[in-house]
Amino acid sequence: MSKGLFITLLILAAVGYYLYRSNYFTEIDARFEYTPTSVSVEARGDELHDCTLSLTNDYEVEIPYLRSNRPLTMDRTAFKQWNGTDLEAIRELGEKIEFKMRCSEGKIEKTELNRYYVSKGPQKKVSDSGEVVDSN
Repeated sequence: MSKGLFITLLILAAVGYYLYRSNYFTEIDARFEYTPTSVSVEARGDELHDCTLSLTNDYEVEIPYLRSNRPLTMDRTAFKQWNGTDLEAIRELGEKIEFKMRCSEGKIEKTELNRYYVSKGPQKKVSDSGEVVDSN
């Protein structure tokens, strides 16, 4: 076996082992809820450890421990972008909200329509409480 082939196989084995140990392909079960001012996440089944919850546009929050069947509610200002910018409003996430959570036990990704999103143009407005406001 040539030296180059051996090194390539060794690198591939190391990458495969890393992906296996990090539970990269393991799906976890969680439920996400959101209001105009907060996001809540609930682990279903097992407890989860060392989680990072990410929303659309890379707003993230660290969750060290998530109990099973007990929702954890976080204020929208707990979510930060890489430059420290807070999440101003749930509606600024766009038409769809992407939830991505990565824990030491695995990962989950879900996408939902944002019920608080208001597109640009002459349409109905939604208040922070989620009620439709008459624009007349």
